[in-house]
Amino acid sequence: MKTNSKRRLKRLIERVNTVIMAWGSETRPKRHKFGETTALPPLYQVMAYQGEAILLQRFFGVLRERLGMDMEHRAYLAFYEQAVEHGGFLLDFISRTEWLTIVSGDTSLPNITKHQAKQLYCILLAAISERSPAMISVACDELFIHLYKQQFPSQTTTERHTTTDQLRHKLTNKLRKITHTPCQIKESFHQDDDKVVFCLMYRKDDRSRYEPLISLERPRLKTARLSAYQTLLDDDNLADKLNPVYELASKKKRIITFKDVE
Repeated sequence: MKTNSKRRLKRLIERVNTVIMAWGSETRPKRHKFGETTALPPLYQVMAYQGEAILLQRFFGVLRERLGMDMEHRAYLAFYEQAVEHGGFLLDFISRTEWLTIVSGDTSLPNITKHQAKQLYCILLAAISERSPAMISVACDELFIHLYKQQFPSQTTTERHTTTDQLRHKLTNKLRKITHTPCQIKESFHQDDDKVVFCLMYRKDDRSRYEPLISLERPRLKTARLSAYQTLLDDDNLADKLNPVYELASKKKRIITFKDVE
């Protein structure tokens, strides 16, 4: 498990480094000796604030949704303090990227503090949001999800699935009673800045196409998922909505005509 975790982090850093090195070959960023005690130049001060805003928004918004579970506020704040403010996680991450080399202009890396590592990380997030916005989810979300899974392995593998698995089981049973086949359920969702569009689909067997069951919008992924399952479970008219002809045909007795016996 530890080996796989290290490999995932290494691949993540490689993806970030690919973007960083591309910038380094295209532009000449303003140089700053981060190992010194001098204050950041105005450009990097602004970028540090911009990056910190991105970090806070995603850490306490999108990231919590992607973790797929509700963590006590006190515990989640403690995780933030450890990961961002006090721990050496960002220091280790920045030291393993090419970012410090690019912005300092030195081949020999200076010694930086944990506070400077956070500043560098926030500046990096601001640069990514400007030049390669699609990489924000990698450099921020996936990075801290990796750390979260290291810190709380049991929660990420068991607790977050309990409620959803129970609802999926109940809905599968309901669909089986309606269609008289062992139905399969599929989830999909689209994440925007202020909402999640969540969809549930089903099919009667492996050879059938997935058909839509429900699509709805909610501010959070977890509430959207729970609402979708619960709405279908509470719908007493679901059979008629899925296939109004199917139920009538299954209950209708066959009438034998003279043509049938010829």
